[in-house]
Amino acid sequence: MKLSPDYKLYEEALIITRKVFGDSSSEVASAVICLASVLKRLKLYEEAEKYYDEALHLKIALNGLDT
Repeated sequence: MKLSPDYKLYEEALIITRKVFGDSSSEVASAVICLASVLKRLKLYEEAEKYYDEALHLKIALNGLDT
């Protein structure tokens, strides 16, 4: 399956963001959400769900359940 150029750019952005900010930061959570959105737009729902789940866990770890 051929993925869109958007996917490749957002994937690369996530890799760079992880290198700069580490694995547990709000910046990484935002980059993960962006990548998930691209996958959803490509109708790759199962893959998108994995990234949305990762972002949710990051947000909870960073901010707690009450945010």
